[in-house]
Amino acid sequence: MLTATRTSPTQFRVIWQIDPVTPRIRLQHLRAGDHREGGRRKRDARNRWAGADPKILTADRKLIEPASQLLMQKILDSYHSGVQVVQVLLLSVDPPAQVITAFRDVTAAQQDLQRLGNEADAYANRVVPEARGAAGAHSAGGRAYREQTVAEAQGQASRFTQITNSTSARQR
Repeated sequence: MLTATRTSPTQFRVIWQIDPVTPRIRLQHLRAGDHREGGRRKRDARNRWAGADPKILTADRKLIEPASQLLMQKILDSYHSGVQVVQVLLLSVDPPAQVITAFRDVTAAQQDLQRLGNEADAYANRVVPEARGAAGAHSAGGRAYREQTVAEAQGQASRFTQITNSTSARQR
């Protein structure tokens, strides 16, 4: 298996059968010049995965299996081999020995990222409702203060009006 710059040891299990539609293996279609074309196809297959994301070593393994099966079947069909690829299983993919430490560091960092994200979500799920409750209480306290202040002002205005009316009635 190729990654961006290195070859990774890869093991596949290929389950195949003689094509039941055309049970004869048609070797007469395999001509002497086909080995050059086979080399080109092999190179094309390598280039398909070259420069691929390193996630193919971990998360994208299930995407590689059907893609590899289709590619193998296409190559076999072009040779009219009469072989049908039933299933391709990716058994193991190991990063190159030169980068195994870095690969483990990346994997550990991805796990840390996941863990920290989960911790942040848990914190938010705990703190946000508390903050909303505190904000609601603060808002209710502000409304109560406003109502109290308005009531006091109306009471003082009413007393002022009464005093003004009684004073003007005495002066007449």
